[in-house]
Amino acid sequence: MIKKSEKIKYEFDKLLEELKNNNETAFNELQSIFKPGTCKKGETLIRIHEPNTNLYWIISGIVKQYQDKEDGTRYTKWFVFEGDLLSSPHSFMFGDPSHEGAEVLEDCEFMVMSRVEGNALCEKYKSVNTFFRLLAELYFIESNARVFFMQAYTAKEKYDHIMKYNPHMLLRLPQKEIASFLGIRKETLSRIRKYS
Repeated sequence: MIKKSEKIKYEFDKLLEELKNNNETAFNELQSIFKPGTCKKGETLIRIHEPNTNLYWIISGIVKQYQDKEDGTRYTKWFVFEGDLLSSPHSFMFGDPSHEGAEVLEDCEFMVMSRVEGNALCEKYKSVNTFFRLLAELYFIESNARVFFMQAYTAKEKYDHIMKYNPHMLLRLPQKEIASFLGIRKETLSRIRKYS
């Protein structure tokens, strides 16, 4: 199901390798538009209600993606670790205010690319345009799997699944963040952990 990190990272690396093999000049220009950056724990990379114009490639650290209900209740959507990409896709693609936010949970190093520079490269090189289209398809597939995971599994099944396929999440994330992601209280998580 969501064996996210390994499969997506493999596919992403494969796409980069294909781009490099097909057009090394385009690959080098793509690399050059990614700029290094850092963020401290507690800082925000993507703000709700503001356009997200950047695509982040996380080098180290953890970032939490979240969305707020109208009543202000915050829901954790996912966690981004080393080697993962981070953006608010709808906002990034269309320039609309973001409906989701991203908060740094562990000091973070990243490479960041602006939408404007990415679009310019897509117009300049068909191979870069293809790279980003295939990347969007990967995101769609992952997102689809995540929706099923969140809707079809009980909290215990989700926890057991994470324990089996993404144990690093349980080792590195605070219990309150895991509970929020599972949509349960910390006390319920403690009971689930006791019997898993």
